[in-house]
Amino acid sequence: MQLATARTLTRAALAEATGLDVGNIKQMVGDGSIPRSFYTFGDDRRSYLFCAATVALLALVRELHEHFGAQSRIPREVARQLSPDDLRRAWADGAPRQIRVTFDGVEVRIRKLGFLAVARERLEAMA
Repeated sequence: MQLATARTLTRAALAEATGLDVGNIKQMVGDGSIPRSFYTFGDDRRSYLFCAATVALLALVRELHEHFGAQSRIPREVARQLSPDDLRRAWADGAPRQIRVTFDGVEVRIRKLGFLAVARERLEAMA
């Protein structure tokens, strides 16, 4: 499945694909952890339609929470800096990802992140 051509997801479908609560997704939209570039508004202007790359974004946030702790702000700060195109390029590359995060003057490198494999599996299960 190509990340760029996968269908859009409603908030409920995104919650199902990621295992998150709909309320958590709503909160992440509100605080900018899911950047505006990852969704559009539905015809009624109240519903959201998320691009498939959002599944990868939320898988990354979850994986980073495993490294930095459940209360860490770092995963959401990283998410705010990504675009769907960043994740589409990583998806097309297919190699395990690594990330370097500098936060409050401390640099941390994490090698072999598995969030893309998780996102692929979840999107394929929905197809």
